[in-house]
Amino acid sequence: MGTPAGFAAFRDPRVNAMLKKILNAWCEFLSSGDSLCALNDSPSGWKCAEARQTVGIEQYEHDPRDEHWGFASGTTSSPGASRTASARWPPRTTTR
Repeated sequence: MGTPAGFAAFRDPRVNAMLKKILNAWCEFLSSGDSLCALNDSPSGWKCAEARQTVGIEQYEHDPRDEHWGFASGTTSSPGASRTASARWPPRTTTR
């Protein structure tokens, strides 16, 4: 990408049209309930202990009892956008 040929490719409207299709399809998936497949307890899931610590999920409003933490899709990250949880950005701060 950081070459003259790479820069030329990204200036090509045909390349940009295809990238737009790819990104729109990805956005559609992430906005659907199908994207919840990543919210699981497997070693590669977002609910495994390592992921929970890395993401710092306890900083966010979520329902730990819900199968998908209360989220309706992978992109529900604003208040009122989830089923039961109100995911907040920026995360709330806690005082200890």
